[in-house]
Amino acid sequence: MRKKYNLFDILQNNAISLIAVHSFILGYEKVALNNNKSSSPPLSSLFFVLPIIYGESSLKSFKSSSELYTALSKDKSITLGLQERAQKMSNQTLDSINLGFSKKIFKYNKDWSAKSQLIML
Repeated sequence: MRKKYNLFDILQNNAISLIAVHSFILGYEKVALNNNKSSSPPLSSLFFVLPIIYGESSLKSFKSSSELYTALSKDKSITLGLQERAQKMSNQTLDSINLGFSKKIFKYNKDWSAKSQLIML
């Protein structure tokens, strides 16, 4: 018989969280490239990835949207309490980023003329 996982089990899995953060960075860079910009997301924006994707209503909005702005404009409830959820999930976000560094999936770019960014390797 298959074990059914609950959301808590999934949230505690740093590898799954890393995949989410990694996917966000790739998507961000793709949109930037399509807009003739070469940029990675600011480090601070990564703290909003997990609270958004692990929310049930936001997951439904993102399935039918290709960009963050479109999903947020469709469902205003995604942004309600986002800061508080981001703070509560900051440890999971940091653990997933740490895993990405340890596995050499990304590196940190601290250019004094730019914002702090994670760069995909």
